[in-house]
Amino acid sequence: MTVRTRAERDATTVEMVYAFVSAIVLAGLAALLVAAPALFAAAPGPWLSAAPWVAWAVFLTRVPYVLLRWQRRQPSQPGRGR
Repeated sequence: MTVRTRAERDATTVEMVYAFVSAIVLAGLAALLVAAPALFAAAPGPWLSAAPWVAWAVFLTRVPYVLLRWQRRQPSQPGRGR
């Protein structure tokens, strides 16, 4: 097991927070876009019930996407480039 420096631990924390915050924002926007027809029309229809499912799908897709992309950018050995 390798010992990680403080900077590496901080970078990991920052990336995790970024993944969660960006996923929450995108999920909220996706839910709003899906629910918009029901919010601005008289008849709700299936839009309001579909919005949370779309939000969860966006959230559960975004978090792994950001974290896996960040993991690929990390050097394979400390002190080296890719």
